[in-house]
Amino acid sequence: MLQPVLDKYKYLLIAVIILLVAGCAFYYHLNQAGEDDSVEDIFPQAVPPLEEEPEESVERDIFVDVKGAVRKPGIYKAVQSERVNDLIIRAGGFTEEAHEESVNLAQKVLDEMVIYVPTEDEGGEVPSTEFLTGQGHSELLNINQASEQDFDGLPGIGPAKAKAIIEYRKENGPFKAVEELKDVTGIGEATFERLKENITVN
Repeated sequence: MLQPVLDKYKYLLIAVIILLVAGCAFYYHLNQAGEDDSVEDIFPQAVPPLEEEPEESVERDIFVDVKGAVRKPGIYKAVQSERVNDLIIRAGGFTEEAHEESVNLAQKVLDEMVIYVPTEDEGGEVPSTEFLTGQGHSELLNINQASEQDFDGLPGIGPAKAKAIIEYRKENGPFKAVEELKDVTGIGEATFERLKENITVN
């Protein structure tokens, strides 16, 4: 009575026995793997993890000294994307004596910049933005902000060289030192010697 049943299902029984043996062997392997092994060690990942996206750049804080005919003179923290107008507002705005026409409100601010607002009595004789030196105030041209017209007229600089400086700055970014002007086509050592006392990168 039992033999016909065994004959009928012998292949199924063989398959079940094989699966049981394989399961026991797999379970034994997991127990022997130890705590340091992980599922990834047994079944390696087929797809590498995605790379993290770079963090967005954060604007660096800078400090600007606002002086002259403003209501609240002082040193103000700013960011590089701000302009002179933003700092004037932060300093309480112009006083009644301010010569507002002397101030370039659209100019971008830089670290250690001095914004000086002259009075009506001073008129346009005092530059609205300047940089302090050991000798007092100096009227240096910022080569990272100057326009083509600003360059034209400097010692040894004509329209062609002024245009070349602007093109170089667009392609390579802001100058890190005034000496980099010598990398501009048409500006050699002799021209730079005539320029260097009139320019700054700050």
